[in-house]
Amino acid sequence: MASILNVDQIKNAAGTTALSIDSSGSIAMDNTYSMLNLSLLSDQTSNGVLTSWGSPQQSKQLSTFGNNPVTHSSGVFSFAKTGVYRIMFSCRMLHQGGDSTVMVEGNASYDGGSSFIIHVRASEGNSSGGTCTGSITLLDFFNVDDIANCKYRFNCTSLSGSSQIYGASASAAYTVCSFERMADVQ
Repeated sequence: MASILNVDQIKNAAGTTALSIDSSGSIAMDNTYSMLNLSLLSDQTSNGVLTSWGSPQQSKQLSTFGNNPVTHSSGVFSFAKTGVYRIMFSCRMLHQGGDSTVMVEGNASYDGGSSFIIHVRASEGNSSGGTCTGSITLLDFFNVDDIANCKYRFNCTSLSGSSQIYGASASAAYTVCSFERMADVQ
């Protein structure tokens, strides 16, 4: 014999809602999973922090899901909720003008953005020095235990000559990042 449980919300003992069920039966997990997806809007042609992030420009491309967990200003990302975040970055880049390596770092700050350390680093190399395209992908897990002090950014190094990291065009997002809140603080 099957049992049917009819509820609109499930809460913990203190009354905090863990999930809600709407009239169509869809479940919303309020403080669990959330995501932010952004595109680099203009080409990056020099070393430094990638700053021109914005919502994806392509039709029906999702930019947020759940409660927006992350905001950004001048390329520095801040977190609205503590937790473990999976951070992904992918870019398309061009080697040109004698530049043999393009490198991107995922930098974390634990002091409110005063200083950053390298969490992850990846590069694309071109030993011939000629013109070619390539891609760089980063994956990081960031345990945000203090929303006032934990910050994140993507920093481009070793970009010289006529090399560049591509921004978005009308038809595609060539450089993207996403922040997914996966779990509570560990």
